[in-house]
Amino acid sequence: MPVQGTHRTRRLVAASALALAVATTAGCAGTEEPEPGADTPVQEVTTGAPQSTAPASTAGTAAELAYDGPYDEEFVAELPDYAGRQVRLTGTVGDFVRSRSAYVLTGPGGGDPAPLLVSARYTAPDVAEGTAVQVTGTLREDFDPLAAGGAAGDDEEAGFYEEHAGEAYLDEATVDPAS
Repeated sequence: MPVQGTHRTRRLVAASALALAVATTAGCAGTEEPEPGADTPVQEVTTGAPQSTAPASTAGTAAELAYDGPYDEEFVAELPDYAGRQVRLTGTVGDFVRSRSAYVLTGPGGGDPAPLLVSARYTAPDVAEGTAVQVTGTLREDFDPLAAGGAAGDDEEAGFYEEHAGEAYLDEATVDPAS
């Protein structure tokens, strides 16, 4: 085989391996929740003007959002209309998983409707339970705890994820203080 053909083949194999590595690490390919640390992207929440390590374009503008309002019974009644679309919900943060990469959102007053699972794009170390927030993400139906690593995590996290099996959830979400 000519030398030039060998180099092309090696470059093609290297490019394919790199693409595969990127594809498997881009989503929830791992079975363990990452601990917040040097390698984990973190979204910080501060008082005053919202600031985060997330790119500005991830929050979505009002024109891109299918819904922008409170997480309430009215939203839940229309939930199928928003499946697969970006929404921004105002509510209160409920329970977190240990890694703080998933939590539940309750209504603005902490009451109805039933808590909505939020799978965060970035960990949210500065958000406490009971904090009023705006959460922006893609609404998905039929949460699968196995895909989220719920069966492989510790018992507490597995229970957290299994609690929401088959329910709607907010995916790749970012969080900001409610204004």
